[in-house]
Amino acid sequence: MAINRETVLSEAGIGDDMLITEDIVASTNLLALSLGAAGAKNGTAVMAGAQTAGRGRKGRSFWSPESSGMYLSIVVRPENASGTLNRFKDVSNLSSFLTASAGVCTAGAIDELFNSGAKLKWVNDVIIGGRKAGGILVEGVFEGGSFSHAAVGIGVNIYCPASGFPGDIRKKAGAVFPDKSAAPGFAPYASERLAGRIIKKFSLISGHYFSEPDDAVKSVYDDYYKRIEWMIGTEIIVNDLSGTGLYGARVNGLDRDFGLIVSLESGKTLVLKTGEVSIRPKDILTDK
Repeated sequence: MAINRETVLSEAGIGDDMLITEDIVASTNLLALSLGAAGAKNGTAVMAGAQTAGRGRKGRSFWSPESSGMYLSIVVRPENASGTLNRFKDVSNLSSFLTASAGVCTAGAIDELFNSGAKLKWVNDVIIGGRKAGGILVEGVFEGGSFSHAAVGIGVNIYCPASGFPGDIRKKAGAVFPDKSAAPGFAPYASERLAGRIIKKFSLISGHYFSEPDDAVKSVYDDYYKRIEWMIGTEIIVNDLSGTGLYGARVNGLDRDFGLIVSLESGKTLVLKTGEVSIRPKDILTDK
């Protein structure tokens, strides 16, 4: 089904030239990165009705079927010499800021439009009803040691597919609505309205960052913390993806660079910058 551009543009408040829509693409992030390399403006948005090779973190795929989800990527690039994103200590901090920004925009838009009580799980999951209903993938390009541009990819399951989720994600995947009949007031343009609302919110954060970076980072931090506060005190399983393997920990907080502060049974405290966490009993796991 073709995307209704007018609905997206109406919600987003951007010019027609800032929105690229496609019925099907391999990946909205790949297209956004290509556009960024060609000089696309900061805030240029790419939306597709389906993806054949949707991308998740760590090289995983993101299931992106037609007529059940929203698939969006936004180009981020410095607008002027004084508004650079190089203030971050390293690439992981920049990625964390953009991921958190996209997370609060997505959760906020979902709540405003659908009143779904969206939460965030560190670092990039959108949670509705205890299940993962969306994810965020930030991919950046650095040239000569400086930030050039990035694609901020956002995928949200609007409806559970009629055939159900694939077996490998069935136990943890969820959606904003169980099916289209549960949201008669929003279908058939729920995806377009959500995408437009996210674009608008993200453009405000981007503009705020380029004018007042410290204030913008604090604002994103405060909102992101509220969305993940439910995790504080929970027992988690950490996969740090560096070869150490799985280990158990307890969530203590969030540092100012969006790192997750955790404690081990040994009493040692760690700040996770990357990796994945699962909210599960940590029996049979050993301390790091």
